[in-house]
Amino acid sequence: MIPFRLRPLTPDDLDHLVTLDQDPEVTRYINGGQATPRAAYVELLLPRMLGAATRPGLGFFAVESPEGDFMGWVHLREDSFEPRYAEIGYRLARAYWGQGVATAASRLLMARAFEELGFEVVSARTLLENRASRRVMEKLGLSESGRFVYPARTVAGLTTPELPAVLYTLHRGDWAAPR
Repeated sequence: MIPFRLRPLTPDDLDHLVTLDQDPEVTRYINGGQATPRAAYVELLLPRMLGAATRPGLGFFAVESPEGDFMGWVHLREDSFEPRYAEIGYRLARAYWGQGVATAASRLLMARAFEELGFEVVSARTLLENRASRRVMEKLGLSESGRFVYPARTVAGLTTPELPAVLYTLHRGDWAAPR
């Protein structure tokens, strides 16, 4: 695994976020590979991401190389479907896929959720066909706990069809802290 550090996402990350979402492979399982317009980040997405820091320890975090290169982001937030859960998520630039970064960064946030913030359950969701993301969830110790359908929607000018998805969860009692 390559080294990285986490820091809270800030408004200064706008250009990094827009660049990340220009790669159709990065957004393939987010919105069908559409590039996210800068205006969508300015008007809706970045304010929503910054607003996820509803209490200390929660929020979106930039993943950076030791040299300060933006690798992507991870989040720990109250789950929008089940607010008693902490939800993790991640999006990395393709250059960092398959190197353990999403797993390691998410593991740090899971430790925070269970050990510092007192959450009883950590959740994660992805599209059913997103095998890479599902592998990360499984490496983290999460187990498939349900299937559902994301409804068709239009957000910030991006339209996605109805899509089958999967929920993964891990209960505090099953958590094995990272070594």
